[in-house]
Amino acid sequence: MEEYDAIVIGCGISGLLAGLALSKEGKRVLMLEKDNQVGGVCRSYNVDAFTVDTGPHIITGLGEGPIQLLMDNYFDMVPKFIKNGEYFVRFGDAVYTFPWTIPEWLSFSPFQITDRLNIVRALLELMADYASGKNLDEKAVVEYTGHYPFSKRVLRFIDSICIFLTGVGMKDTPVSRILSSGRNKNKTNAKKIKEVLLEGGKVHHYPKGGIQSIVNALLQSLPKNAEIRTDETATQVVIENGSVSGVVTDKGEYAADIVVYAGPNKTLPELVKLPESYNQRFTNLKQARTLTLWLGLDKKNFLEIESKKGSFTFLGFALNRQSMKAYPFPFPSFRCPLKYHHSMILS
Repeated sequence: MEEYDAIVIGCGISGLLAGLALSKEGKRVLMLEKDNQVGGVCRSYNVDAFTVDTGPHIITGLGEGPIQLLMDNYFDMVPKFIKNGEYFVRFGDAVYTFPWTIPEWLSFSPFQITDRLNIVRALLELMADYASGKNLDEKAVVEYTGHYPFSKRVLRFIDSICIFLTGVGMKDTPVSRILSSGRNKNKTNAKKIKEVLLEGGKVHHYPKGGIQSIVNALLQSLPKNAEIRTDETATQVVIENGSVSGVVTDKGEYAADIVVYAGPNKTLPELVKLPESYNQRFTNLKQARTLTLWLGLDKKNFLEIESKKGSFTFLGFALNRQSMKAYPFPFPSFRCPLKYHHSMILS
């Protein structure tokens, strides 16, 4: 049986980062991936002259967040990031800049003034709970929207924002995810409140060359004491005398005192026996499913933002089902890898 200091199960971006950090700290690390390539959803591929991303297309927290900390400490080469640009909301034929701050919400004309005021009230209530130290990981967004008589349009809008951020609606999205979107969790209450209410979360970035460039930089930074094995599926995490002792796969057995599981949380109970309360929590997790359709456009379709630079994300909302046909792209979501990067969510 081969022996390692640590074994990482799953070579998506989180598994690769865990393996990099452990190996850079001197551990002999084995990283196992059941697929034939690493990176998980953080991959890019080429279609003619276009680079297409399979998963995330916006990186938050650069400058102060965890990804920046990991790059500073463990990457031998760092991808070049460009600012993602503005976010836009399309209502019918009109396009509006996405509102981040209280002044912007108050002047967001697609919503009635009563809805705008209630959004501000909900934000102030949320920040008061944050300042008082309440655990916002256990509070869903719907717990705040339910306190105010929002119109259906606003509720659809908020629900779609939650889906955009987390893959699930406001009933299942923790409100802490809204606060942490592109912002540093370690800031003091006063700085955090000022940032959320008055400054917004506009500092998002995109890796030049596609999301794959992050994976490529990470792989080139791995030291020789890190080993990756693809096409190998972990089947059991071995526990002896109450402590982890190794991993069994479909191709062999490996010993290690440290095992990092970086696969889907929902499947962890298949590999190791956990307390029943944990099993229930993992089993009840909802796995989000998305469909991304990439379009190469042969003419300009976004004349409203022609003069702007960067990457643009659109959130499109129909007043009713019949008005959906008014959209130039009647699909759940899309990205356009031409001069700009575009995406749209229809609700």
